[in-house]
Amino acid sequence: MTEERLLVLELAMLEEHGLTLQPERQPLRGFGRRGQTTHRWKALADARERLRKRKLRRWVRRVLTMNLWR
Repeated sequence: MTEERLLVLELAMLEEHGLTLQPERQPLRGFGRRGQTTHRWKALADARERLRKRKLRRWVRRVLTMNLWR
């Protein structure tokens, strides 16, 4: 969940506010900005998928053990 929040924050900084993330010194423009945002959108989708699978596994484990194993 922390990784997801961090990626959402980075995307907001890049897209909405036009800020530059560390370690860049110059503002990103054009293909550089697009590459950074595309990479972060993919990482965000992967993080959300991992979180969804983890919640599903937890739910299945609780159902199968009748909530005795936490």
